[in-house]
Amino acid sequence: MRVSNFSKIDYAIIAAFAAVGVLPVIFWGVPGGNDATQHYRFVHHVVDALRAGDIFPSIAGNSNHGFGDVGLRIYPPLAYYAIAFIFIVTGDWYVASLVTFFLIFLIGGIGVYLLAREEFSSNQALAAAAIYIFAPFHLNEFYNTFLYAQFAAGAILPFCFLFVTRVVKRNKLADSIWLAVAYACLVLTHLPLTIIGSVALGLYALVLTKGKSISTLAKLAAAVVSGLILSSFYWIRMLTEKDWIKHSDPFYFSNIWSYSENYLLSARRFTDFAGENDIALWFGDLLLIATVLVCVPAIVFFYRSRERAPVLIGTSALLVFSLFMITPLSFFIWDNVLLLQKVQFPWRWMSIVSMTVSIIAGPGLVCVGEQLKDANFSLKHLGIAIALLPFVVLSVFVVKAPHFTPRQDFNARTELLRDGDTFEGWWPVWAQRAAFYQKDKVSTKDRAVEVKSWDSEKRSFTIQPGEGQIVSVATFYYPHWHAEIDGKPSAVQPGPTGLLEMHVPENASDVVLTFTEPHVLKAAKYTSLAAWTGLGLLLISITYAKKNYGTDSGN
Repeated sequence: MRVSNFSKIDYAIIAAFAAVGVLPVIFWGVPGGNDATQHYRFVHHVVDALRAGDIFPSIAGNSNHGFGDVGLRIYPPLAYYAIAFIFIVTGDWYVASLVTFFLIFLIGGIGVYLLAREEFSSNQALAAAAIYIFAPFHLNEFYNTFLYAQFAAGAILPFCFLFVTRVVKRNKLADSIWLAVAYACLVLTHLPLTIIGSVALGLYALVLTKGKSISTLAKLAAAVVSGLILSSFYWIRMLTEKDWIKHSDPFYFSNIWSYSENYLLSARRFTDFAGENDIALWFGDLLLIATVLVCVPAIVFFYRSRERAPVLIGTSALLVFSLFMITPLSFFIWDNVLLLQKVQFPWRWMSIVSMTVSIIAGPGLVCVGEQLKDANFSLKHLGIAIALLPFVVLSVFVVKAPHFTPRQDFNARTELLRDGDTFEGWWPVWAQRAAFYQKDKVSTKDRAVEVKSWDSEKRSFTIQPGEGQIVSVATFYYPHWHAEIDGKPSAVQPGPTGLLEMHVPENASDVVLTFTEPHVLKAAKYTSLAAWTGLGLLLISITYAKKNYGTDSGN
């Protein structure tokens, strides 16, 4: 069994890998993609909230030209905090993005390294980290498609598997706590990868815990429950409000967004890939083949050497299952598991494929290389070259293909996103684009209006005397908006275009609109905060006891 600690040199090497991963950003600028604009609008929401002293953004009042946006009530927010924090410090969108991208590559590499280091040597684990950082799909989701949140979640996944491994092997409380933290971070970063990752973690744990004690299983279960408590401030809000958001509509899970249209290695595409989605999936087929091919020499080596390391067995089983789930062979599972359909794209399992291939291929290729280093050129060398070449070529290709935005242009364009239109899928179900035709903050029939304040969660104005009527406010309706007219509660409703409407009496009226969180969500915030504080103090006490008394209180 290998120790899992590593030296500063290993840190430096992995950091060098991560630096190479972001070199195109340094030379050419920030890559674009279909989702890039919305991701940076979410970052704006977090920046505005943090500057206002709110660490849990409720609503983005500046978005959609001031009509508001509630997307981050549904979309996991964690990935956006990194860019937001660095931007607040530096005031530069490009620098904040570059540093964050580097950290994501670095953290993912360290996670894979530590997971491999549980059973393999330092060099073998470094090879695994390098393969993961430069895996074609991992690079593609950043450089070509800019699936930023999924890319960030890919850095957290290896730590979930790492701490499952450590809980099973060592059965220590500290490892269970760290598993809870890692799982909570995954939930808070990307929902589809949380669903996929949960299934994968369950299978991996099932393989590793064969013959283990009830105590081990209890610690794994407790870690998952604790992770859900840590992240409850987000997912309770998401579950209770998801039907109020357009993205829950079946439209966003049909046609090109349907799981049935996004399998890899589909026989249909070998004869027909004229559509844009078919061409993208055809490229996905190449990424999958290149990724799997790179671990073939390692698989052959480990099979012949009869290597039976638990991590290797677990990741091998997970690789086979992931390949099954990514292809049409698994259609009967996708057809019958509604939660899995929410993932939309079976090719998201490539995140698991990339990680498992790294754990298999890195150590295996190092072992094969050590066996062949003193031998003359042979067919074995040719076989390894054939396995590595598609991996390398595609990795290079995906970082050269996208459109890059240089630093100056990127900063200017990103700053303009703060008040613009957001992705319609994250709008309230009542909202319509025609709402933007209302130019006044408060629209009335011949009654003068004085706007007193117009903040994200509180808007107040005075309406002068006149005919009693329905007034329309330039704010997308959402059930958490509450109104008071002259200090008394008043009903609000969505108008024909989704704008908030209310009836005002004939007399002069002071109106105050307040976005108020329900008590259950406030309780979830305090519960999450208490859980983070409690687990943090527990980890500190375990570390202190081990350092000062030489006892292993993590048991």
